[in-house]
Amino acid sequence: MHKWLDDTLKDLPSDFRIFEFEPQEPRNVWTYATCCMWQKSDMSPGVPNGRNQNDLIELHLFSSERSTYKSGPGNHIELLQYLAHYHRTNERIALSHCIPFERPWQDESECTYGLITYPYLDGPKLEMMELEDVFVQCLWVVPITQAEFDFQAEIGTYELEKMFFEVANERVDYLDTPRRKSFVGQ
Repeated sequence: MHKWLDDTLKDLPSDFRIFEFEPQEPRNVWTYATCCMWQKSDMSPGVPNGRNQNDLIELHLFSSERSTYKSGPGNHIELLQYLAHYHRTNERIALSHCIPFERPWQDESECTYGLITYPYLDGPKLEMMELEDVFVQCLWVVPITQAEFDFQAEIGTYELEKMFFEVANERVDYLDTPRRKSFVGQ
């Protein structure tokens, strides 16, 4: 068992937060989002306003179930904190990366990885946000299975996302990930 909440805070920016948004129309799901995962010190010299800088990101995820507040599967706040820690202290997270969660993202889920992708459900207005005169890329964490991770590693993110849409008749219920089976092999 990882003590993410206890062991990772010291390595995160002092103003780092995770926001929880209650379900509301038209998408009745819980939304969790990082805030201040990026820092101005992450900016590369000579690149104006953070455009095209992979380090200037925030992450969000959706869930049909509210976060638990005990350590382990189902704690979405802890999971985003873990991903922020991974980004700040390990490999920088960027578009199309797949990050191991090191556990199921929710109880009884086969999804143990997160695919970092565009915020398809919200569009480009959310993807590039101007904050403090800097453009920050807001990316979506989509929980995926081991088989989907292996497929993405071998064939690529584009093909994985294409398969999601084809297998699910052009609509993946990303919010039913606690119960869905892998799309690979269907």
